[in-house]
Amino acid sequence: MSALTALETAVYVRSENPASRLGTRFARLPCRVRFTHERVEDGMSRSLNRVQLIGNLGADPELRSTTAGTRVATLSVATSRRWTDRAGQQQEKTEWHRVVCWDRLAEICERYLKRGDRVYLEGQIEYRQWEGQDGQTRYTTEIRAREMIMLGGRAESAAPPLPEREAPARKDDYADFTSESLAGEDDLPF
Repeated sequence: MSALTALETAVYVRSENPASRLGTRFARLPCRVRFTHERVEDGMSRSLNRVQLIGNLGADPELRSTTAGTRVATLSVATSRRWTDRAGQQQEKTEWHRVVCWDRLAEICERYLKRGDRVYLEGQIEYRQWEGQDGQTRYTTEIRAREMIMLGGRAESAAPPLPEREAPARKDDYADFTSESLAGEDDLPF
């Protein structure tokens, strides 16, 4: 396999453990990606518009409604990367992303998210243009979120805490079964 047809990379797999207090975890799995030059029968090429972000909210979600009553939440999400330059100095660059959530996802964002929360967002990138009040054509790039996972711990979230359940008092449930009461039972099902 040549270098042009294969690429070593990694895939991040989301695994949720309901028993874990930390919630969702991400595991890094090595994989091999194969590039093919196959011709699609219907004449259309394959394409993918997918964005995945893990970052922190720079502000509380801004919620509004369209004239039709659809809820829309706008999030400002910061992602950062750090590296060491050739001079040995630590460098950091922060990118800001405008993320738009619609309908039920917008309501969830309004209810549970606040500034500083860490989130995983998945969606697609969209480019829009419109004419402003001054007659100038304006452009924006947005991420239309399809999925959102809150990555902060339970203490960090704005959600009300879950009520704690007390464990039932432990009893000796086998007190009724004495050796005398089981002495005559030889009818085992196997």
